[in-house]
Amino acid sequence: MDSENLDEKTKIEPVKSSRDYFDIDTDDRLNLGVPLWYMVRIKQNQIKMLNERGYQLKKEDLPYQTLDLGNLEQYLKIISPNTLKEDMSGVYTLKELDDKSNERELGGDIRSNFGLNIFVYYPEFKLDKDTTKTKIKTETKNIVKDIMLMLDIKLPITEKSNKFTLKANNKIYGTLFANMGGKYNSKKEEWSFPEDKLENIEFFIQENMKTPYIQRVMIISYSGLMPQARKELLNNSAYYFEEFTYSNLSYVPIEHYWAAEYKKLTPEEWDNIVLENKKVGKELNTQIIKKLYNSDVFVRYYGGFVGDIYLIKYKNYLSKGILDSKYSHIEYRVVVRDPNTVG
Repeated sequence: MDSENLDEKTKIEPVKSSRDYFDIDTDDRLNLGVPLWYMVRIKQNQIKMLNERGYQLKKEDLPYQTLDLGNLEQYLKIISPNTLKEDMSGVYTLKELDDKSNERELGGDIRSNFGLNIFVYYPEFKLDKDTTKTKIKTETKNIVKDIMLMLDIKLPITEKSNKFTLKANNKIYGTLFANMGGKYNSKKEEWSFPEDKLENIEFFIQENMKTPYIQRVMIISYSGLMPQARKELLNNSAYYFEEFTYSNLSYVPIEHYWAAEYKKLTPEEWDNIVLENKKVGKELNTQIIKKLYNSDVFVRYYGGFVGDIYLIKYKNYLSKGILDSKYSHIEYRVVVRDPNTVG
């Protein structure tokens, strides 16, 4: 769906907060306040969710398939000076666009990437320790400012001998700028490029101002955002924000044995379905099909927008020997705003 048609009032859906307390793992070497296995499960489920949405697996995701207390200390040395949550954060690109965009320099149809990339952000949280448990506070009220600073490309471009530099976050723009011939200086937190790349970079910055290269931000926090932070996100029209707590991602809803199968239809697919129904004299349009709230766990899992249409296949509860089909019935539903949500 076109980002210009997003329903701005449905950007942040309220989520159920996790418990204020979580028993400390006896081997909690990171002082996370949650066991390492829990953090790894959250990350693995996030990877599965984005894979279902059509995003490319990142090489940084691979260690989380085998990360445990035995190899944790070595991995922390590898990612240093980043924290585990900084390492878990990153930008994802759609599979269908990933190969082509990484094989060429910026220009031409790479603009099709703009607005489709997603930044997954795991904010740090504060801990109040006692002898047996860790109280985890709500994420910082400055989270909006922190995210905006990460997305920002600091201008102007500074020209030096045979090269030019600019400041941009390595976590956000690292892969893209490296493919464009840039080199990152971690001490100065700036990128340097050969002078013959100036036109490409200027083109990128101009396009980024029209439609942000990163337009979708997924925040995965322990206990949910503060009301003021959520309000600020709602008022930011340039980006689409999703919010998940750790408890939201402690399981994968589509893996339940009886979970219905969801498929988001493209506009072309829906038009063809409507046309076929007209041929048999059955009216079908978004005004009369059933509704599906944007707060629905499956809509949130698949990243659906208001106005998206899903084909839903419901599974049979009876054995296959009794019924020929594994599905009891199918239906179409259009996503609408949940009237009980905030904003």
